[in-house]
Amino acid sequence: MNLQEKTQILEESILDPNIDSSFEIETAHAADGWLHGVLALGIPYMGILLPIIIVFIVFYFQAKENRDKYNALIEVSKNVEDPDVVEDLLKSFKEEKKSPRDYRRDGVTTSFTGIGLYLFGEFFLGSILKGVGALVFTIGIGLIIAGYLYPRESEEINKAVEDFEKR
Repeated sequence: MNLQEKTQILEESILDPNIDSSFEIETAHAADGWLHGVLALGIPYMGILLPIIIVFIVFYFQAKENRDKYNALIEVSKNVEDPDVVEDLLKSFKEEKKSPRDYRRDGVTTSFTGIGLYLFGEFFLGSILKGVGALVFTIGIGLIIAGYLYPRESEEINKAVEDFEKR
């Protein structure tokens, strides 16, 4: 078979008079264009609206949690006769439970993370990650030094002891 015969067979298979392929091709392109149009407009809108929706969901559930917390406080205060207990409950809702930061523990964790990054850079990725690991390691050393320079706050420890002795 020569090139001319192959070309003729190909033309006959493409230009078959029994099939109106031009209509099918136009329909497929029209449906494809509609889908691209919807995606082209929908994706940016969702990219803009999704963070806003997430923020509203977070605020909704925080407000619901606070509302339920204060409703529980009201129910408990109706059944308690001692005003000191109610006052302690109010203080516990107002104060955020904040434990003193242990800089030494944070420093050890950060230092070993830096060592791990440095070794990962040494064996696999190269000098950039070695530099990042060294930086994180020095931050960890700084936290350890800060832990020894600034010990835990004594006011919180004294307050906890006083509250325990009061009971």
